[in-house]
Amino acid sequence: MQLTWIPGANAVNYDLYIWDSATAQPATPYAANLSGITFTIPNNAFAYNKTYKWRLVSKNPCTQTAGPIQHFSLIPLPDLIVSNITIPTIVNSGQTITISYTIKII
Repeated sequence: MQLTWIPGANAVNYDLYIWDSATAQPATPYAANLSGITFTIPNNAFAYNKTYKWRLVSKNPCTQTAGPIQHFSLIPLPDLIVSNITIPTIVNSGQTITISYTIKII
């Protein structure tokens, strides 16, 4: 998942705070001194079926400004794997085709 934001006026870098929505904002940023306007959250960094809050703090040598608190939720991945897909190699318009596949529940 990727978080993106609009650059702050005169911002040199950003501190990103991410925390469980049921708790208070932490004192230490999740990622500090980011120079870009996107951050990719690593896979499996947060639990599914939970809501998280995030806030960006824009910084420059003179000051820093905290942005609004945002929310996101992670939904669980599907518990199915599709394999053994069989499709025709050549198909003509209007022709009926048969597609077969195997679904495994994990």
